[in-house]
Amino acid sequence: MNIFRLYSKAINRQPLLVKTITGGVLAGTGDIAAQKISANGNCESGFLDYERLAAFTAFGCIWTGPINHKWLGMLNRMYPTHLGIRRALIPKMTLQFFVLNPIIYLPLYFSTTGFLRGLFHHSRNA
Repeated sequence: MNIFRLYSKAINRQPLLVKTITGGVLAGTGDIAAQKISANGNCESGFLDYERLAAFTAFGCIWTGPINHKWLGMLNRMYPTHLGIRRALIPKMTLQFFVLNPIIYLPLYFSTTGFLRGLFHHSRNA
């Protein structure tokens, strides 16, 4: 059985758990790649900011798992795909770009990753 079939079976059985794990793995992998690429042009650098990696991975689990799962499920119930582009896709995109991203995602992203990296603690004592 190939990996895609296994993933499909797993996400059908335990969607929230699988999305949470997937979000963490993708966020962590993406952060490792970003750190390697942005290492002052030196991709061979062995240095990895593990605090940052842990913060991004945790945020990926929190965001992609429960929050996106619930949010996208709610949007799909409110605006089913069969309604078409004008009555389904456009309202979904509008809510995503003008409600979720600026009001929930960005504040949650900066506060969560900042807290997990200890940035709030350091700035209060500075």
